[in-house]
Amino acid sequence: FDGGVFMGDTEPVEDFIMNFLMKHQMEETMECFQREWFELELANRKDVQAETVPHVYREVEHLKQQLEKVLIKMDEKEKRANSTESQFEKLTKERDHHRTTHRRVVQEKSTLQKELQRLSQRYEELKKEHEELKSKFETALREKMLAKLERKKVLSSASNGGLKKTNYFADTASSALHTNATLRDSAAQKAATLRSLQVTQRKKLQNNMSMTVVRPEELVPPSSTKKMSVERARALTAVNTIKASSVSVSAIALNNSSDILATVDDAGDLALWLLPSGQQDQTVVAHTSWCGGVAFDPNGDTVITCASDASIKVWDTDSLTLISSFVDHAHGVWSVDIHHTGNYLVSGAMDNTVKIWNLQDETCLFTNRCHSDSVNVVMFQPHSNFVLSGGADKLLCVTDARTGLNIASLRGHTNAINDVAFSYSGDVAVSCDADGFVFSWDMTAYERLASVQVSTQPAYAIAVDTTGTVVVVGCGDGTIKILRLDSLTVCAELQAHDDAVQSLLFDRFGSFLVSAGADGTVRLWS
Repeated sequence: FDGGVFMGDTEPVEDFIMNFLMKHQMEETMECFQREWFELELANRKDVQAETVPHVYREVEHLKQQLEKVLIKMDEKEKRANSTESQFEKLTKERDHHRTTHRRVVQEKSTLQKELQRLSQRYEELKKEHEELKSKFETALREKMLAKLERKKVLSSASNGGLKKTNYFADTASSALHTNATLRDSAAQKAATLRSLQVTQRKKLQNNMSMTVVRPEELVPPSSTKKMSVERARALTAVNTIKASSVSVSAIALNNSSDILATVDDAGDLALWLLPSGQQDQTVVAHTSWCGGVAFDPNGDTVITCASDASIKVWDTDSLTLISSFVDHAHGVWSVDIHHTGNYLVSGAMDNTVKIWNLQDETCLFTNRCHSDSVNVVMFQPHSNFVLSGGADKLLCVTDARTGLNIASLRGHTNAINDVAFSYSGDVAVSCDADGFVFSWDMTAYERLASVQVSTQPAYAIAVDTTGTVVVVGCGDGTIKILRLDSLTVCAELQAHDDAVQSLLFDRFGSFLVSAGADGTVRLWS
């Protein structure tokens, strides 16, 4: 300013100096400068010219301010650039990961497409094979029915019309009389023989399997049987472990004296073991593939096996030589059991049938088609003629072995039934399924008594002790659950095998429990 007149956008020197001093907080110097400058102005008011700061200083200050702003913006830009770079690296990694995943998915898709094509071709082949087998089965069934009708016709004609036919041929010529008489005698003899065999067979079946008066003492375990209490069951420990096979042991059986154990495995081998030592007595390759079941006859003279080759074989216990074979099933046989008389056999197979066999003349007496899916287990009810069968159709069926007819069906299971067992008297049955459920049944009224889920794993095997106190259940996790028979409450658990427990049974004297597992071992518990 000069006399109150503004000198443009230039800054007076005194203002510049004072601003500089204030900026650097040089207060004493600024007071001294103001005093001397004021005195100078008063003394030489007219001579002092208003001086301005040279442009270079102002430009420097201005450039400094701009530089500071530019540096601040540069820092901000650098931070943004670093953030963008890290985000770019992250996105690059994600892109590479998604590319790798995409290539893997494409490869898997190609593999699955090839597998789907292979399975489709296999399905078409199996479909044709199934249709051929179905056609053969229907043809065989028709031929069987026709054969039965022909046999009935022969029997009827031999008994009622034989004489008329003979008289008719006798009137033709004297030369044919002798021939026709011979034919008549032969036909009559054959018909009489067939009728006699049929009558004899029916009589044997009715006599041997008839439920006559059962003495009360037969329904009670022998007095020498050791009582299996819950406390004793909890204290069971493994006293012997037998390495019975390198593959899964599928089924076991004890003879009546409980000194010989029979085992069958998934390799088709049958082996006999001496108890309680666990020493192997003898072994034989019984079948070409997995075995489903094994059973001793009441006298212990023979042992019977069944397998996936749809055959049932009878072996001599002393030498393990093959005595006879039954091959009437169309598919693999899962289970066999022998009647208490030792004359009859029952079998259940993957062809959905239950068959009753005569062991004496090696014939199939009856075929029951009460199941709509594979029959997994069959067992004769003690002291009776009835058979209890369980299948993959979730049904328990009761068959009268004297007629081959289904007399009751028990429902309640929600998955395939794997095993059944009876109390000693036969009035209570228990069953287990692939959902880990156990059911108990009243076999006089054919009603459910109780049910419980003992495991989330499948229950493969079940057995009742001779005194009818406890039930043991073998599960897919290798454990054995111990339950009370009257209430089906779980009392204890045994860690039995390293893999699924496939078969369980008590000896008839109540001395020990035998378990077999998919780990190839057999254990004795006492």
